[in-house]
Amino acid sequence: MFCLFTNVIRLKPALIAFLLLVLRGDIFADGGTVQISKKAGPFRITVFTTSAIVRAGLEDVSVLVQNHFTHQPLLNAKVCLSFQRLDKHPATIAEIWTPPCCRTKPNLARYQATHTAATNKLLYAVTTVFPAAGKWEVQVEVLSNGARGLVNGILYVAPPASPLLSYWPLFLLPIIAIVGYVMHYRLCSARAHKKP
Repeated sequence: MFCLFTNVIRLKPALIAFLLLVLRGDIFADGGTVQISKKAGPFRITVFTTSAIVRAGLEDVSVLVQNHFTHQPLLNAKVCLSFQRLDKHPATIAEIWTPPCCRTKPNLARYQATHTAATNKLLYAVTTVFPAAGKWEVQVEVLSNGARGLVNGILYVAPPASPLLSYWPLFLLPIIAIVGYVMHYRLCSARAHKKP
């Protein structure tokens, strides 16, 4: 048992790197999953979401605006997004996102996406709140140098994940810290006993 313990200690840097990559797989993501990509006027407009499966709640939405002919990204455009729920029936309790939606005030009428909100500065980004699951219409309007492009698309929003599934990495962090402390303590006490 002690040999297994010392082998784990030797692999500590690799273990830490592995846990960081597993717990935060989206650290290195630039745009996310392509949801819509269409030509509109002189533009090619591509809409990304951080999650492959968009769930009710907070979601980062990014937009890449390119010149349709040269495929060069346009960095001086004004990009506005609007979202509208298309489902006519009211959302059920399971479809409504509650924690911590009560603290945010969703204004799905119109968002302006900016470079400052984006990690990748080629993208325009905004954080939006989808208060309920269902079928949503996404409308992206781009204005640049007097030209205008308008793209519509459908985004399917899944019911919210349970809070336990959403926040499990946060519950795992104290356990990892405690296990690390215990392993460090045992290693130090084993070294102290070996000294004459």
